[in-house]
Amino acid sequence: MDISNTPREKLLEAVNTGKANIRLILAPPRTGSTLLETLLSKNSGVHVSCHEPFVMLGYYNDGPEDGYQKMLAAIEGSKETGANLVLLVKEMSHWLAVRQEFKAL
Repeated sequence: MDISNTPREKLLEAVNTGKANIRLILAPPRTGSTLLETLLSKNSGVHVSCHEPFVMLGYYNDGPEDGYQKMLAAIEGSKETGANLVLLVKEMSHWLAVRQEFKAL
């Protein structure tokens, strides 16, 4: 992997090469999405989860690369090895609406 790649590009490479498979829970606040994330993360088919990696987009107007870096860190920190690691990402819909990041994700 080229170290000059952005976190988003590195994550895309992990998905395209079969190293990671992302499952996204995207919901507005107060709809039970964190409960759903907790329940699904207990499933043996989910290897690692990442809770609201893009929250800084809304609070501090940081760039989206921080969110992708958090997702990469979750993958890299997983105890699972090999291909097809399933990453469960829970995010609130309004954070991904900032700068329309949902289109890139």
